[in-house]
Amino acid sequence: MKFLLFDLGGVLIKIDAFTSLQRLSGNRYSIDEMKSLWLNSKMVRLFESGRINVHDFSEGIIAELSLTITPMDFIKEFEKWPRNPYHGATDLLEQLRLKYPLGCLSNTNVIHHKKMLHQWNFLKYFDRCFFSHSLGCLKPDKEIFTIVEKTLPYKKEEIAFFDDTLENVQAAQGFGFNAYHVKGFTELTKLLNNILPE
Repeated sequence: MKFLLFDLGGVLIKIDAFTSLQRLSGNRYSIDEMKSLWLNSKMVRLFESGRINVHDFSEGIIAELSLTITPMDFIKEFEKWPRNPYHGATDLLEQLRLKYPLGCLSNTNVIHHKKMLHQWNFLKYFDRCFFSHSLGCLKPDKEIFTIVEKTLPYKKEEIAFFDDTLENVQAAQGFGFNAYHVKGFTELTKLLNNILPE
């Protein structure tokens, strides 16, 4: 493996999306049900591919999920979802950069991207960043993996990709990447210790 490619939320960054949505829904759904609704949401796909603005997204997702909250209050809550990088994440990236070029591939949006870039300065650790809202497509669609492949000077089998959503991992594997399903930073570090040479 010559290039390490990371999802951000749920892998390197702690995110409070689905517990927040569950609370906003009045606990009508389980965490797993909430995650499924979100990942299959038409409004989410439009927003995270950069095709609608913040206002249209907030109104649309409230209607789609039958939430009893104003669009403005939803956005205030939405802004808080990325909590912070996991403890040890920046140290890990610093160490990995000594041996490998690093990249991130994230389904994200203008709100969360701004937080990662300006509030945390987290993106400085990556040589290449691929963001769905900038590219106009998102995981698990083949189009976004094709963009990554054409941009990077590496063969598919030389790219290791880490994501916390199984559908994204399966899609990346089908495309030809070495893709790994990790649920959180602890699983990521254990996996890296197993697959990377010392």
